[in-house]
Amino acid sequence: MASTVVSAETGHDLAPPSAAAMIEAMRALGYSLRAAVADIVDNSISAGASRIWVTTHWNGEASWLSILDDGRGMTREELVNAMRPGSLSPLAPRARGDLGRFGMGLKTASFSQCRRLTVATRTADGFTSVRRWDLDHVAQTGEWQLLRQEAPGSTPLLAGMENVTHGTLVLWEVPDRLVGTIAPGEAAMKRARRQFYEQVERLEHHLATTFHRFLRGPGRQTITLNGNDIQAWDPLLGDWDLISQLPEERFHMDGQTIQVQGTVLPHPSLMGAEQQQEAAGPGGWNRQQGFHVYRDGRLLSAGGWLGLGLEQDDRYRLARVRIDIPSALDHRWNVDIRKSRVTIPPALRDDLRRIARMTRDHALSVYHQRAHNRAPAAPGAGEPMSLWRITPVGQRYSYRINRDHPLVQAARQGTPEQQRAVDALLDLTVRTLPVERIWMTAPDSVEAAPQQLTPEDIELALQIRDTLVTGGLDPGQALLRLCLMEPFCALSQTELEALLRRDDP
Repeated sequence: MASTVVSAETGHDLAPPSAAAMIEAMRALGYSLRAAVADIVDNSISAGASRIWVTTHWNGEASWLSILDDGRGMTREELVNAMRPGSLSPLAPRARGDLGRFGMGLKTASFSQCRRLTVATRTADGFTSVRRWDLDHVAQTGEWQLLRQEAPGSTPLLAGMENVTHGTLVLWEVPDRLVGTIAPGEAAMKRARRQFYEQVERLEHHLATTFHRFLRGPGRQTITLNGNDIQAWDPLLGDWDLISQLPEERFHMDGQTIQVQGTVLPHPSLMGAEQQQEAAGPGGWNRQQGFHVYRDGRLLSAGGWLGLGLEQDDRYRLARVRIDIPSALDHRWNVDIRKSRVTIPPALRDDLRRIARMTRDHALSVYHQRAHNRAPAAPGAGEPMSLWRITPVGQRYSYRINRDHPLVQAARQGTPEQQRAVDALLDLTVRTLPVERIWMTAPDSVEAAPQQLTPEDIELALQIRDTLVTGGLDPGQALLRLCLMEPFCALSQTELEALLRRDDP
């Protein structure tokens, strides 16, 4: 008969994590430089800072980065707690305006970029404290030893503290993840330097977008990058008069309010070149299409339809939807540790899908409406005529050449063999039209409808007019037909006639 072994052990064991192993695991959370710096800026804003200075310094593998603010600063005890991993539970309630989440941001964001994190802080009474995590020291000792002073030789890098009566400076040194190991040789050094500054440029765009609400309006903050104030960029273009907004809707969850509003940008033809560039933003038109989720005013997620089954379609590039959530609903929206990804709660999916579709339909109507806003033709001349016939087929569009177009009709006036050749050419053009490639290679180049014809347009108009006259029309009839063709129908018959007369040989 088998015997049963029963353990007499009771109580518990302490199993603290290995310091070196835990820190290396924390480094692998997938922060980019821009997300990491934004996490530190969150802390500065939560500390009541009015000015934040971000400074990057290139010096190969000895490069460094610092974030200084004029917030309230921390006492010695508060600093030690802030440097402790997991200093505040994500389940703990947070004050309105506290942009933190897991009590991990300072450490995880910093460790993701560097091996030496130093924080100096000063309170209003003038007392300054310094603490430092040195990952090489932790690896050597195997202990969570938080050092009480900056590294030898790093004191000059903390000199910015002399410019504030109270505040905090975060210093990143030994930026192995930011710079990496640079191979010997001048070419490798130049390549690493270029990549460093490319990341800094992306950082500027990210801060301008993520904190745009904090950079404008009463009580605004100022964020400076390498001596230059960052200019806010609002992906929803809230201060534009030409945008079209759907009525705001409010939803309630756990006693909190969520605000949602669809926005449709104006047709690009109503914008100048600078306005088009501003509307497109750093990532381009289609990158901004979709939901923009804000948490206590801070942008978490910019663009995309958040898994609602709505494809990213070029036709809806003008559609953007604002969602405002409070930090108290972080757990409902699955806000991740980097504050860069959210998930729509199941209870809101149907409503948000409905609002998204309404916004997309409105955006599509803007293009359709603009397509019909052409200069009126002469009385009795008929509707403007396009060379292409575009018809919806399910979720896609079918493109066919309009065989009734006057120029097509003129081209087919020949022998049967010539007509067949023209028909074959037209069929081949339709068959090989690279619609998908056009969208892929130029998704952000929205061209405005011409307000005036270019010299090339006028030369083309002259050639078409002559072709129509050769086909049997008199000059007046040919001009009337020309006025119905795109892009010439953007002008009145009188305007077009004057242009052609001026450019006649």
